[in-house]
Amino acid sequence: MGASHGLSVPAAVPGSAASRQDVYQAIASWALRQRFGRLNAWVVGGVVDAVGLLLFLPVLWPLACAFVSIAAVGAWGLAAQRLAAPGAAVRRGALREIMFAAVAAGSVAALLAFYGVFLAILGPSWKL
Repeated sequence: MGASHGLSVPAAVPGSAASRQDVYQAIASWALRQRFGRLNAWVVGGVVDAVGLLLFLPVLWPLACAFVSIAAVGAWGLAAQRLAAPGAAVRRGALREIMFAAVAAGSVAALLAFYGVFLAILGPSWKL
């Protein structure tokens, strides 16, 4: 297969504590291991892509929502790394608020992206 470049999640042994890890824990453990530059690129790239899509191709709003989720993962990872750094006691509250906002925004954006694609697949003939 080749090098994973830090993008793989280690396989869990069935029945172990790691196998009971939810999606938020998996994303969090991945984000905590990443370099500042990669997380920063996720934030900037996600925001720029989402805004660009909404401005120039608004019909692709589900894709824009996916980019918002990517930006949220990057923002959470940056805040979590800063929180773990020495001297974070002064700004601990603000960092936790950023982390909470990132989880909320990323979760809502991911759900909107999922349902947007789902409704696009169903087409205009679906009825409630």
